[in-house]
Amino acid sequence: MKKFLILALFSVIITSCQSERKKELSDLNLYFESDIEIDSVFISNITQDREFQFLPFSNTMNIDLNDSINDLYNINFYTKNGLIMNQMWLDGKQLQIKGRITNKAEIDTVIGSSLYYKAKDFSKRYKKMSSNSSEISTSENEFLLQELEAHIENPFSIHVTSQFLMKNMQNKDELQKAYAILNRQPKQIKNHLYNDFKKIENLLTVNTIDISNYKFLNTNNELSDITFSEGKIHLIDFWFVDCKPCVKDHKYISNQLDKLKANNIELIGVSIDRDHSKWMNYLDSNSYNWANFRDVDNYDDRLTKNMYISTFPTYMLVDDQGNIIKNTNNYKDIEEQLK
Repeated sequence: MKKFLILALFSVIITSCQSERKKELSDLNLYFESDIEIDSVFISNITQDREFQFLPFSNTMNIDLNDSINDLYNINFYTKNGLIMNQMWLDGKQLQIKGRITNKAEIDTVIGSSLYYKAKDFSKRYKKMSSNSSEISTSENEFLLQELEAHIENPFSIHVTSQFLMKNMQNKDELQKAYAILNRQPKQIKNHLYNDFKKIENLLTVNTIDISNYKFLNTNNELSDITFSEGKIHLIDFWFVDCKPCVKDHKYISNQLDKLKANNIELIGVSIDRDHSKWMNYLDSNSYNWANFRDVDNYDDRLTKNMYISTFPTYMLVDDQGNIIKNTNNYKDIEEQLK
Protein backbone atom coordinates (compact mmCIF):
# COMPACT_ATOMS: atom_id res chain seq x y z
CA MET A 1 0.00 0.00 0.00
CA LYS A 2 2.83 2.36 0.96
CA LYS A 3 4.57 1.54 -2.35
CA PHE A 4 1.39 2.36 -4.26
CA LEU A 5 1.07 5.72 -2.48
CA ILE A 6 4.68 6.60 -3.26
CA LEU A 7 4.17 5.79 -6.97
CA ALA A 8 0.94 7.80 -7.06
CA LEU A 9 2.65 10.76 -5.40
CA PHE A 10 5.57 10.49 -7.83
CA SER A 11 3.12 10.46 -10.77
CA VAL A 12 1.38 13.58 -9.45
CA ILE A 13 4.74 15.37 -9.12
CA ILE A 14 5.77 14.43 -12.69
CA THR A 15 2.40 15.53 -14.10
CA SER A 16 2.65 18.79 -12.17
CA CYS A 17 6.16 19.43 -13.51
CA GLN A 18 5.02 18.73 -17.07
CA SER A 19 2.05 21.06 -16.57
CA GLU A 20 4.34 23.81 -15.23
CA ARG A 21 6.71 23.32 -18.16
CA LYS A 22 3.82 23.64 -20.58
CA LYS A 23 2.65 26.81 -18.88
CA GLU A 24 6.14 28.28 -19.24
CA LEU A 25 5.88 28.17 -23.03
CA SER A 26 5.21 31.53 -24.68
CA ASP A 27 3.47 32.14 -28.01
CA LEU A 28 6.75 31.66 -29.88
CA ASN A 29 9.69 29.73 -28.40
CA LEU A 30 13.04 29.71 -30.20
CA TYR A 31 15.84 27.28 -29.38
CA PHE A 32 18.90 28.02 -31.54
CA GLU A 33 22.52 27.02 -31.18
CA SER A 34 24.98 29.28 -32.99
CA ASP A 35 28.52 29.07 -34.33
CA ILE A 36 28.67 32.84 -34.71
CA GLU A 37 28.02 35.84 -32.49
CA ILE A 38 24.46 37.16 -32.83
CA ASP A 39 23.52 40.62 -31.60
CA SER A 40 19.73 40.54 -31.84
CA VAL A 41 16.70 38.93 -33.42
CA PHE A 42 13.90 40.62 -35.35
CA ILE A 43 10.42 39.07 -35.23
CA SER A 44 7.49 40.30 -37.34
CA ASN A 45 4.58 39.14 -39.41
CA ILE A 46 5.31 39.86 -43.09
CA THR A 47 3.36 43.13 -43.25
CA GLN A 48 4.69 44.22 -39.83
CA ASP A 49 1.25 45.49 -38.82
CA ARG A 50 0.70 43.12 -35.87
CA GLU A 51 4.19 42.05 -34.80
CA PHE A 52 7.39 44.10 -34.77
CA GLN A 53 9.95 43.17 -32.14
CA PHE A 54 13.75 43.52 -31.79
CA LEU A 55 15.09 41.27 -29.04
CA PRO A 56 18.51 40.39 -27.66
CA PHE A 57 19.61 36.93 -28.76
CA SER A 58 19.94 33.97 -26.44
CA ASN A 59 19.91 30.24 -27.10
CA THR A 60 16.42 30.04 -25.62
CA MET A 61 13.94 32.81 -26.40
CA ASN A 62 10.35 32.77 -25.14
CA ILE A 63 8.39 35.47 -26.97
CA ASP A 64 4.86 36.70 -26.34
CA LEU A 65 3.14 38.07 -29.44
CA ASN A 66 0.33 40.57 -29.95
CA ASP A 67 -1.90 38.35 -32.04
CA SER A 68 -2.60 34.76 -33.01
CA ILE A 69 0.07 33.01 -35.09
CA ASN A 70 -1.27 32.58 -38.60
CA ASP A 71 0.82 34.33 -41.27
CA LEU A 72 4.19 34.53 -42.97
CA TYR A 73 6.78 35.59 -40.38
CA ASN A 74 10.23 37.17 -40.48
CA ILE A 75 12.63 35.65 -37.96
CA ASN A 76 15.88 37.44 -38.77
CA PHE A 77 19.21 37.24 -36.97
CA TYR A 78 21.56 40.23 -36.81
CA THR A 79 25.24 39.25 -36.66
CA LYS A 80 28.47 41.24 -36.81
CA ASN A 81 28.84 40.07 -40.42
CA GLY A 82 25.35 41.04 -41.54
CA LEU A 83 21.76 39.90 -41.54
CA ILE A 84 20.63 36.27 -41.74
CA MET A 85 17.10 36.43 -43.08
CA ASN A 86 14.49 33.75 -42.57
CA GLN A 87 10.80 33.61 -43.49
CA MET A 88 8.39 30.95 -42.27
CA TRP A 89 4.70 30.24 -42.72
CA LEU A 90 3.41 29.54 -39.22
CA ASP A 91 0.13 28.82 -37.45
CA GLY A 92 -0.84 27.32 -34.10
CA LYS A 93 -0.18 28.13 -30.46
CA GLN A 94 2.89 27.91 -28.21
CA LEU A 95 5.17 27.15 -31.15
CA GLN A 96 8.61 25.68 -30.60
CA ILE A 97 11.25 26.22 -33.29
CA LYS A 98 14.58 24.44 -32.92
CA GLY A 99 17.64 24.91 -35.09
CA ARG A 100 21.15 26.21 -35.59
CA ILE A 101 22.69 29.40 -36.97
CA THR A 102 25.74 29.00 -39.24
CA ASN A 103 25.88 31.18 -42.34
CA LYS A 104 22.11 30.66 -42.51
CA ALA A 105 19.24 29.68 -40.24
CA GLU A 106 18.98 25.88 -40.28
CA ILE A 107 15.59 24.75 -38.96
CA ASP A 108 15.60 21.26 -37.44
CA THR A 109 12.12 21.04 -35.91
CA VAL A 110 8.94 23.09 -35.66
CA ILE A 111 6.48 21.90 -33.02
CA GLY A 112 2.91 23.17 -32.95
CA SER A 113 2.60 24.45 -36.52
CA SER A 114 1.26 22.12 -39.20
CA LEU A 115 1.35 25.00 -41.71
CA TYR A 116 5.15 25.16 -41.63
CA TYR A 117 5.45 21.62 -42.98
CA LYS A 118 2.51 21.99 -45.37
CA ALA A 119 4.20 25.07 -46.89
CA LYS A 120 7.50 23.22 -47.29
CA ASP A 121 5.72 20.26 -48.87
CA PHE A 122 3.86 22.58 -51.26
CA SER A 123 7.10 24.26 -52.37
CA LYS A 124 8.83 20.92 -52.90
CA ARG A 125 6.00 19.43 -54.94
CA TYR A 126 5.39 22.56 -57.02
CA LYS A 127 9.10 23.06 -57.75
CA LYS A 128 9.36 19.48 -59.01
CA MET A 129 6.18 19.86 -61.05
CA SER A 130 7.18 23.13 -62.74
CA SER A 131 10.95 22.61 -63.13
CA ASN A 132 10.76 21.19 -66.64
CA SER A 133 8.61 23.90 -68.20
CA SER A 134 8.47 27.69 -68.33
CA GLU A 135 4.78 27.49 -69.20
CA ILE A 136 2.21 26.27 -66.73
CA SER A 137 0.47 22.99 -67.56
CA THR A 138 -3.08 21.86 -66.90
CA SER A 139 -1.84 19.59 -64.09
CA GLU A 140 0.01 22.51 -62.48
CA ASN A 141 -3.11 24.66 -62.58
CA GLU A 142 -5.18 21.85 -61.10
CA PHE A 143 -2.61 21.39 -58.32
CA LEU A 144 -2.53 25.13 -57.52
CA LEU A 145 -6.31 25.45 -57.52
CA GLN A 146 -6.62 22.42 -55.22
CA GLU A 147 -4.06 23.95 -52.84
CA LEU A 148 -5.92 27.26 -52.99
CA GLU A 149 -9.13 25.48 -51.98
CA ALA A 150 -7.34 23.62 -49.18
CA HIS A 151 -5.88 26.83 -47.69
CA ILE A 152 -8.68 29.29 -48.47
CA GLU A 153 -9.22 29.97 -44.75
CA ASN A 154 -5.50 30.51 -44.20
CA PRO A 155 -3.05 33.25 -45.25
CA PHE A 156 -0.96 30.62 -47.06
CA SER A 157 -3.58 30.93 -49.82
CA ILE A 158 -1.91 34.28 -50.56
CA HIS A 159 1.29 32.48 -51.56
CA VAL A 160 -0.59 29.95 -53.69
CA THR A 161 -2.45 32.79 -55.42
CA SER A 162 0.84 34.53 -56.20
CA GLN A 163 2.23 31.39 -57.85
CA PHE A 164 -0.95 30.93 -59.86
CA LEU A 165 -1.03 34.54 -61.04
CA MET A 166 2.63 34.52 -62.02
CA LYS A 167 2.05 31.99 -64.80
CA ASN A 168 -1.60 32.69 -65.66
CA MET A 169 -1.58 36.47 -65.93
CA GLN A 170 -2.57 36.31 -69.61
CA ASN A 171 -5.20 33.58 -69.18
CA LYS A 172 -8.46 35.15 -68.03
CA ASP A 173 -10.30 31.82 -68.09
CA GLU A 174 -7.90 30.39 -65.51
CA LEU A 175 -7.85 33.61 -63.48
CA GLN A 176 -11.64 33.43 -63.30
CA LYS A 177 -11.38 29.99 -61.66
CA ALA A 178 -8.99 31.32 -59.02
CA TYR A 179 -11.13 34.42 -58.51
CA ALA A 180 -14.22 32.30 -57.80
CA ILE A 181 -12.31 30.49 -55.03
CA LEU A 182 -10.71 33.67 -53.66
CA ASN A 183 -14.12 35.28 -53.22
CA ARG A 184 -14.61 32.87 -50.32
CA GLN A 185 -11.54 34.06 -48.43
CA PRO A 186 -12.16 35.60 -44.99
CA LYS A 187 -12.15 39.40 -45.15
CA GLN A 188 -8.96 39.75 -43.11
CA ILE A 189 -7.03 37.53 -45.53
CA LYS A 190 -8.63 39.10 -48.60
CA ASN A 191 -7.41 42.51 -47.40
CA HIS A 192 -3.90 41.27 -46.59
CA LEU A 193 -1.35 43.69 -48.08
CA TYR A 194 0.37 40.89 -50.03
CA ASN A 195 -2.80 39.33 -51.40
CA ASP A 196 -3.25 39.44 -55.20
CA PHE A 197 -7.04 39.20 -54.97
CA LYS A 198 -7.59 42.83 -55.99
CA LYS A 199 -5.00 42.52 -58.74
CA ILE A 200 -6.79 39.52 -60.24
CA GLU A 201 -10.10 41.35 -59.93
CA ASN A 202 -8.54 44.32 -61.71
CA LEU A 203 -7.18 42.13 -64.52
CA LEU A 204 -10.60 40.58 -65.03
CA THR A 205 -12.68 43.76 -64.92
CA VAL A 206 -10.54 46.79 -65.85
CA ASN A 207 -9.78 47.15 -69.54
CA THR A 208 -8.81 50.81 -69.77
CA ILE A 209 -6.62 53.33 -68.00
CA ASP A 210 -7.31 57.07 -67.88
CA ILE A 211 -3.78 58.44 -67.61
CA SER A 212 -5.10 62.00 -67.33
CA ASN A 213 -6.31 61.19 -63.79
CA TYR A 214 -2.74 60.90 -62.52
CA LYS A 215 0.27 63.12 -61.89
CA PHE A 216 3.89 61.97 -61.98
CA LEU A 217 7.30 63.36 -61.07
CA ASN A 218 9.57 64.02 -64.04
CA THR A 219 13.37 63.98 -64.20
CA ASN A 220 13.41 67.54 -62.83
CA ASN A 221 11.47 66.26 -59.80
CA GLU A 222 8.47 68.37 -60.83
CA LEU A 223 4.83 67.30 -61.09
CA SER A 224 4.03 66.36 -64.65
CA ASP A 225 1.41 64.73 -66.86
CA ILE A 226 1.87 61.73 -69.11
CA THR A 227 0.15 62.27 -72.43
CA PHE A 228 -0.48 59.43 -74.83
CA SER A 229 0.55 60.25 -78.40
CA GLU A 230 -2.22 60.01 -80.96
CA GLY A 231 -2.02 56.95 -83.18
CA LYS A 232 0.71 55.27 -81.11
CA ILE A 233 0.88 52.24 -78.85
CA HIS A 234 2.48 52.87 -75.46
CA LEU A 235 4.55 50.41 -73.48
CA ILE A 236 4.47 51.43 -69.82
CA ASP A 237 7.28 49.86 -67.82
CA PHE A 238 6.59 49.80 -64.05
CA TRP A 239 9.83 49.24 -62.14
CA PHE A 240 12.27 50.43 -59.43
CA VAL A 241 16.06 50.75 -59.19
CA ASP A 242 16.71 47.86 -56.77
CA CYS A 243 14.54 45.43 -58.75
CA LYS A 244 17.08 43.02 -60.27
CA PRO A 245 14.73 41.63 -62.97
CA CYS A 246 13.89 45.24 -63.94
CA VAL A 247 17.58 46.13 -64.27
CA LYS A 248 18.23 43.01 -66.33
CA ASP A 249 15.31 43.80 -68.66
CA HIS A 250 16.44 47.42 -69.10
CA LYS A 251 19.78 46.24 -70.50
CA TYR A 252 17.89 44.17 -73.04
CA ILE A 253 15.22 46.76 -73.81
CA SER A 254 17.84 49.47 -74.43
CA ASN A 255 18.93 47.41 -77.46
CA GLN A 256 15.35 46.99 -78.69
CA LEU A 257 14.38 50.68 -78.99
CA ASP A 258 14.57 50.68 -82.80
CA LYS A 259 12.35 47.60 -82.91
CA LEU A 260 9.79 49.27 -80.63
CA LYS A 261 9.87 52.40 -82.77
CA ALA A 262 9.37 50.34 -85.93
CA ASN A 263 6.23 48.88 -84.33
CA ASN A 264 4.93 52.37 -83.51
CA ILE A 265 5.49 51.80 -79.77
CA GLU A 266 6.47 54.58 -77.40
CA LEU A 267 8.28 53.43 -74.25
CA ILE A 268 7.35 55.13 -70.96
CA GLY A 269 9.03 54.22 -67.68
CA VAL A 270 7.13 54.67 -64.40
CA SER A 271 9.28 54.04 -61.33
CA ILE A 272 8.08 53.63 -57.74
CA ASP A 273 11.42 54.90 -56.40
CA ARG A 274 11.21 57.58 -53.72
CA ASP A 275 14.87 58.66 -53.85
CA HIS A 276 15.07 61.08 -56.79
CA SER A 277 18.89 61.28 -56.84
CA LYS A 278 19.33 57.52 -56.81
CA TRP A 279 16.76 57.15 -59.60
CA MET A 280 18.40 59.85 -61.74
CA ASN A 281 21.87 58.41 -61.20
CA TYR A 282 20.63 55.05 -62.46
CA LEU A 283 19.08 56.57 -65.59
CA ASP A 284 22.07 58.82 -66.36
CA SER A 285 24.76 56.21 -65.73
CA ASN A 286 23.02 53.82 -68.14
CA SER A 287 21.96 56.49 -70.67
CA TYR A 288 18.34 55.41 -70.51
CA ASN A 289 16.87 58.42 -72.27
CA TRP A 290 13.35 57.26 -73.04
CA ALA A 291 10.44 59.01 -71.28
CA ASN A 292 10.89 58.36 -67.57
CA PHE A 293 8.71 59.35 -64.61
CA ARG A 294 8.32 58.49 -60.93
CA ASP A 295 5.02 57.68 -59.27
CA VAL A 296 4.10 60.44 -56.79
CA ASP A 297 4.99 60.20 -53.10
CA ASN A 298 1.38 60.20 -51.88
CA TYR A 299 0.47 56.51 -51.87
CA ASP A 300 -3.26 56.99 -52.47
CA ASP A 301 -2.60 59.06 -55.60
CA ARG A 302 -0.28 56.58 -57.28
CA LEU A 303 -1.16 54.86 -60.53
CA THR A 304 0.55 51.69 -59.31
CA LYS A 305 -1.63 51.61 -56.20
CA ASN A 306 -4.91 52.16 -58.06
CA MET A 307 -4.05 49.61 -60.76
CA TYR A 308 -2.94 47.08 -58.09
CA ILE A 309 0.55 46.79 -59.55
CA SER A 310 2.66 45.12 -56.87
CA THR A 311 4.93 42.83 -58.91
CA PHE A 312 7.88 44.29 -60.75
CA PRO A 313 8.58 44.61 -63.52
CA THR A 314 5.07 44.98 -64.89
CA TYR A 315 4.60 45.85 -68.56
CA MET A 316 1.38 47.33 -69.90
CA LEU A 317 0.68 47.85 -73.60
CA VAL A 318 -1.88 50.63 -74.01
CA ASP A 319 -3.29 52.35 -77.12
CA ASP A 320 -3.78 56.11 -77.43
CA GLN A 321 -7.30 55.86 -75.96
CA GLY A 322 -6.07 54.08 -72.85
CA ASN A 323 -7.32 50.63 -73.85
CA ILE A 324 -5.14 47.94 -72.27
CA ILE A 325 -3.85 45.56 -74.92
CA LYS A 326 -1.62 43.44 -72.69
CA ASN A 327 -0.61 43.34 -69.03
CA THR A 328 2.32 41.13 -68.09
CA ASN A 329 5.36 40.72 -65.85
CA ASN A 330 7.43 39.21 -68.65
CA TYR A 331 8.98 41.26 -71.47
CA LYS A 332 8.98 38.15 -73.66
CA ASP A 333 5.18 38.41 -73.75
CA ILE A 334 5.54 41.90 -75.23
CA GLU A 335 7.85 40.54 -77.94
CA GLU A 336 5.37 37.78 -78.70
CA GLN A 337 2.68 40.44 -79.10
CA LEU A 338 4.81 42.21 -81.71
CA LYS A 339 5.16 39.14 -83.94
